[in-house]
Amino acid sequence: IWTQDLIQHSLAKPHPLNVLLIQINAEFSYETKLLLVGLLYTVASADSELHPSETALIQDIIKHLHISDHDHGEHTGKI
Repeated sequence: IWTQDLIQHSLAKPHPLNVLLIQINAEFSYETKLLLVGLLYTVASADSELHPSETALIQDIIKHLHISDHDHGEHTGKI
């Protein structure tokens, strides 16, 4: 699965977040970026609580991935 490859690659050689976001913007479709946002929310809420710092980080990522407020709202409504 591509997500496992991405995680393994990222763990092998850590990159600054902004570098990863630039690469994601260049290589992934909008729909794939929406899936990534959904995964981020799933991971962040794995302890059954979405902490303010997690929300702030995800919102920052969403901004850098150019996800619309409408599409972002659809994901937050699923949690």
